[in-house]
Amino acid sequence: MREDGQVHVAISALAFLLIGATGIALYRRSSGDLADRLASGLAPAAAAAVGLVYASYVAALPLWSWNAVRLLPSLVLLSDYPLYVGPQDGPALTIYYGPMSAVLFLPAALGRTPTEILLIGGSLNVVLLLGPLFLIVGRERKRIGTGPVVVGCILAAAAVLLQATTHYFATKPHVDAPALALALVSCALLLGRKRRRWSRLAGAATLAVLAVWAKQIELPVALAQTIWLAVVEGRRTALRYVLLLAACGAATSVLFVTLFGFEELRFNLITVMASHPWIGDGSWLLLALLEMLVGASLFGLVVLVALRARKRFEGELDTASLLRDKPWAFFVLVALLMAPVSLLGRVKVGGAVNSYHSIFFLLVAAVLVLVRLELLGPTAASRQRAKQVLYVLTAVAVLAIVPQLQSQSLTDVFDNPQEQAYRYALAHPGTAYFPWQPLSTFLAEGRLDHFDYAIYDRELAGFPASEELFRSFLPPRLEVVVFYENALEAHVMKYLPEFDHQTSLAGMPGWVAFTRGSRHDR
Repeated sequence: MREDGQVHVAISALAFLLIGATGIALYRRSSGDLADRLASGLAPAAAAAVGLVYASYVAALPLWSWNAVRLLPSLVLLSDYPLYVGPQDGPALTIYYGPMSAVLFLPAALGRTPTEILLIGGSLNVVLLLGPLFLIVGRERKRIGTGPVVVGCILAAAAVLLQATTHYFATKPHVDAPALALALVSCALLLGRKRRRWSRLAGAATLAVLAVWAKQIELPVALAQTIWLAVVEGRRTALRYVLLLAACGAATSVLFVTLFGFEELRFNLITVMASHPWIGDGSWLLLALLEMLVGASLFGLVVLVALRARKRFEGELDTASLLRDKPWAFFVLVALLMAPVSLLGRVKVGGAVNSYHSIFFLLVAAVLVLVRLELLGPTAASRQRAKQVLYVLTAVAVLAIVPQLQSQSLTDVFDNPQEQAYRYALAHPGTAYFPWQPLSTFLAEGRLDHFDYAIYDRELAGFPASEELFRSFLPPRLEVVVFYENALEAHVMKYLPEFDHQTSLAGMPGWVAFTRGSRHDR
């Protein structure tokens, strides 16, 4: 242990020296004013700090069972099990979205253990979320230079962790990052130069449709794109785009229906989701609206300041010219059209803050306002002040997320609930049911068991599992039902009344186990 500590100290010292040397070199090479030189010199340290926070969140992923459950579809896609099943089939898993997220997370299947899969999947989740955002910010390099673009990318990555919704997207591998990645790249293609316009339109339409096949909530993105094209390039181009969207939608629908079955897709992507009840009464809608507005307030404020500056210098705000001249206005339009479906997704039972995709598009708009130096107006003096604001806000954002750094040892990373369940299943094949660790038993034994919350989902939707269906997807020689978390909220135990004796398992502290009581012993 002492030697490991010395190695860590040595690596940290070397990294510190490299970052410092790089910062000094960039400071000396910078040709701008003092603010520019300071920004260049501090950029490596800021980028390293942000990267370290993200890495710490990825390392903590195995500690929450939902993360493992959400990466399971990618492994199922490669197995003999069907990705989607009907109401009278199983096993019950929470796969209620299109297959594109499972496709994009496929590299995670290269992992051999739950921890490896989660670390790969979590890293990929960050790349999917931040990569397209950096791509859009990077488009401004020729216009404003490399320095502000690099600072803008650091600001974007830090800002994502400052707001609850976008924080969720970055730190929880789920369908959100793949869906947003596809939607953002689609928008980036439309914002590109008009050269080879048809291929760009076709590419954008394809990605916009695939975004919906990652998460249904992305549907308004295509509507916003069509409106934007009609304003910026004319109705004929917009009509062409609608036809391309229809063609791509039809083609992907035929493909996925052929691969996964029409009834199975309809049941999981539409019926179950639509059948979930609303949360509470009408007051919940108002609370959710307030939650969304508060969450969007920081990014919205940046946009409002930019709009006020434009009005001050130009006398009026013309929506058409704004959409033509300012890429960030395009993302504001997307955010506005996404807001209603984001809100409805939140107030369904099972909805959470990750329903607010509109907030992420508003974040993109705010970052573009700051990076393009358009916060305070078009004059040279205004742009210089806007650059200083960009630098200050980036420093504040980076300092604000540093306390989020997750502290855990390498032992904690590789000795987590998913790994413990995996090892137990390897040692006791066919005898243990882990309702909240289906990934672990699938890797250990190649068998898919019911996921506890999926059983609850089906009950909410009005499709409870029959006794026969439930027992068809359990370990063949079931002796113990084991929980690490959510034991008091377990939904499967009512299907297993004979497992009424609570106990513990040797070598697995923190776990709760249920075995058959004496009157149920075979």
